[in-house]
Amino acid sequence: MRKKNIYILIIILVIIAAGIIGYYYLSNINKLSITTNKGTVKVNDITKNPAQTLPDSVLVYKATADYTLNYYAQDKLFIITIINSDIQAARVKAEADFLATLKIGKDQACRLNVQLLVPFSVNADAAGINFGLSFCPNGKPF
Repeated sequence: MRKKNIYILIIILVIIAAGIIGYYYLSNINKLSITTNKGTVKVNDITKNPAQTLPDSVLVYKATADYTLNYYAQDKLFIITIINSDIQAARVKAEADFLATLKIGKDQACRLNVQLLVPFSVNADAAGINFGLSFCPNGKPF
């Protein structure tokens, strides 16, 4: 009887170990690790199905009427480009979509290299300035 209990215990431990390993594997399967000088952040792997791939490993991973979300793999740089003249409303949408698409929180986002830009054709006063993410320490208001 005691031998049977040991076998049952071993089976239970193997099942638990398999579950832990499976959970770890599944939670990292579609993740991209991005290391910056502020640490490593695991983001949703946007390289799998980009909206468009440009030269020099530039990915446009989301494009809307208000903004585009781009990733420059060589520099591990995200660029959010606001393309709607209502730049404040577009920024709010773009930042929310940035977090949701990457499946990260604000703290993690602030550890990434992110530029938020407005082209001259959209707003001459805001052109040429890296506004960053509004919720990060380096973020600038419009």
